[in-house]
Amino acid sequence: MKQSKTYEQVVDEILAKGKFGEAPGAYDIRKWMEILGPVDEGLKVIHIAGTNGKGSTSAMVSNILAAGGYTVGLFTSPHLTHFTERIRLVSSKKSDGGITPVEMITEMEISRSDLVRLSAKYLEDDRLPRGNMLDYTLMVAISYFKEKNVDYVVLETGLGGKLDSTNGLTVTPLVAAITSISLEHTAILGDTIEQIASEKAGIIKRGTKAVIGYMSDEAARVVEEVCRNQKVSYERINNLQDGLISLGYQRRNEACARAIIRALNLPVSKEAIDYGIRETKWPGRLEILSEKNPWMMLDGAHNPEGVAVLRESLETAFPGEKYVFIIGVLKDRKYEEMIRTILPVSSEIWTLTPKDERAMTAEELASVVEKLSKEMGINIPVFPWNIADAAGRAQREENRKVVAFGSLYFIGELRDEISIKN
Repeated sequence: MKQSKTYEQVVDEILAKGKFGEAPGAYDIRKWMEILGPVDEGLKVIHIAGTNGKGSTSAMVSNILAAGGYTVGLFTSPHLTHFTERIRLVSSKKSDGGITPVEMITEMEISRSDLVRLSAKYLEDDRLPRGNMLDYTLMVAISYFKEKNVDYVVLETGLGGKLDSTNGLTVTPLVAAITSISLEHTAILGDTIEQIASEKAGIIKRGTKAVIGYMSDEAARVVEEVCRNQKVSYERINNLQDGLISLGYQRRNEACARAIIRALNLPVSKEAIDYGIRETKWPGRLEILSEKNPWMMLDGAHNPEGVAVLRESLETAFPGEKYVFIIGVLKDRKYEEMIRTILPVSSEIWTLTPKDERAMTAEELASVVEKLSKEMGINIPVFPWNIADAAGRAQREENRKVVAFGSLYFIGELRDEISIKN
C-alpha cells in the first residue's frame, strides 16, 4: 500500500515545481484540461489581474459577495505565512434583518488534509505534463471549490494575464478586471506600459464583462482596445471620490471592487457592499500591527508605483512625520527608484534579506541606500539586520513609527517573527 505524503512533503513538492515551467502556465492548464476534461465546468468565475491591488480587490469582492449571502471560493497568491492561505472559502449567514453582521462573515482556508488529498490527483497523474507550482495549486483550488459547491470563484492571476495559469481554464469569466498597470517583471511581460497592459488584458475574453481600474491613459487605451476587439462591454474607473476608504491604493481597489459587483448585476444591497468593504482585512497591505509602543505598519509595496502610494498614504495620515523603514527587496525590482521615494520621509533605514533566490542581500541593499542618500544630500543612518534582530528592535521603538515594506515573502517572515516575539 502506497504511503500517503504529509502536508509538509506535498507543499515542498509543489513549491519545487518552481514559478516557471517548461511552458507558460496557461498552456499547461489547457493541456491538462484536454487530458482530464473540463474540471472547471460550471464554475462562475471573476478573474482579476493587475500590477498592484489585485489581491486586495479579490478579497473585497469575495467579502461583498459573502455579505450578500453567497459562498465564494477565493484563490490568491503568494501566501504570507501558510500555503493554505492561497485557497479559501468566504461565506456568511444572513441575519433576520437581511444585513450580515460583522462577525458572521467567515473565511476558511483549505484544510491540510484536503490539500494533501487533492494534490495527489495531479502530482501523481503520469499523463500530465510537468507544470509549475501555480498550475498544481490552481487545479487543487478548482477541485476544492467544485466539491464545496461555491456560488462564485474569485481568481487572482499569478503573473501577467495572457499566459498565466489562471487564464488556461475552459470557463469564460463573468467579469475580468485589471486593477492597475505599471512597469513590473519587464523581462517576462515587456518593457513598456503598453506591452504590460496587453499581457494583462489577455484575460479579457468574448462573452465576459470588463472592469478597467484607475490607471494611466496609455495603459487604459490598450485595455479598451482589447475590449473593443473582443466586443466586450466595460467600465473604466476615473473617479475615486465616492467610497469608504480614504487612503492610497485601497481607494482604487474599493472602486474596482464596486465596479465588479455592478458588472455582476446581482441583488446585493448597498449595506452588504459597505459591510464587505469595511470588513476586508488583507494582511500585509497597509496593515497596522500596533498603534503604540511601537506604531508599526506592514505593506507589500514592492515596485515604484506601490512605494509611491505608500508614501502618499503616510504623508496624508501623518503630515511631516519621519519613519524607520524596514526594507527587503528582490534583485529584479526597481529598488533604486523605490529608495529615492522614501528617503525624504525616513529617519532611519533597516535592510533585510528576503528568503528568495532572487533576493538582494541586506548588505547589498544597505550599500545602495548609502549611495543614494549621499547623492540626494540626505544623511540617513542605514543598518543591515536579520529578521529576528529587526523584529526585536522594532518592538523596542517607543517614539518613532516603523514601516516595513517590500517583497510579500519578506513581509510574511517579519510578521511571523513579530507574532513569535509577542
